[in-house]
Amino acid sequence: MYRTKIKQRQQQEQSILSTSTITISRNNLRKIEGRQRRRQNASKLKSDEEKLQDSNKKLENENRRLKAQLASLLISSSSTPPEATTGTRTTTSSSNFLFNNLSPGAKKRAAARMRREKQNLARGTMERVHNEFGINLSNNNLASTGTVSTSKELASAIEQFIINDEITRLTPDKKQIIDGQQVRLLLNHLINLHQRFIHETRYDCSFSTFTRHVPSYIVSPKPHEWGTCLCMSYLNPQIKSERINQLKNSHPILNNLSTLLNDDITSVTNDKNKVEEILKELDSLKNASFTITYTEWIKKKSEK
Repeated sequence: MYRTKIKQRQQQEQSILSTSTITISRNNLRKIEGRQRRRQNASKLKSDEEKLQDSNKKLENENRRLKAQLASLLISSSSTPPEATTGTRTTTSSSNFLFNNLSPGAKKRAAARMRREKQNLARGTMERVHNEFGINLSNNNLASTGTVSTSKELASAIEQFIINDEITRLTPDKKQIIDGQQVRLLLNHLINLHQRFIHETRYDCSFSTFTRHVPSYIVSPKPHEWGTCLCMSYLNPQIKSERINQLKNSHPILNNLSTLLNDDITSVTNDKNKVEEILKELDSLKNASFTITYTEWIKKKSEK
């Protein structure tokens, strides 16, 4: 009996030992599989990192090669003269041809833009621009003698243009004096005069520059300053033209007419073809029905 109990106890211990052994072996298998997966993932990440590093090195080498090629091209272009003579025929570079045909004002504005953006220019560009065009981009504040003389020429040209009797008229009151000159009254708006000045002269200046050089004795007329009926013939057509331009958004049918009247009225009336186009456009608008309100000068007898 005793021996039988001992055998049963030994059998129970063996079954418990085998069960625990199986449990431990399964846990170990999971740990082993986890370590294998982590190693595989780490190996894959390392491989991807090495590939990215290799592609980065290739791109850096390509970048260095392109920079060296660009530098060699700049050096070769700067050493080549802008004008080459072949036999008896002289060929001028397109850049020089374009620059030489620009107005003084356009050259000045182009130089100012390049000075503002000089930090973004490639190496050697400033020297090449100085050699080809004579523009010093390294100095922002020093005004050259050519710039000063150009400014004086522009001021003189604006004054000669503005004192034309088609542009301004002497005030009827001879006692009105500004800076030693009799006051002249504008017959048109400065915006229109600025466009006409650019069209009729070789100077290309901004509107602010144009108004800055208008003499002080040139003033816009006030109702009590006219003393004549010049406003009826000079200002009334311009007032109507501007009113049509204001109404073209609410009445799209006026777009063509507004485009034809976009220029200065004086230049429009001197263009026969444009006058005919305006008359045709007005004829096509006969059937349109809408009201246009505007202000105009009228002749009124003084009450005695």
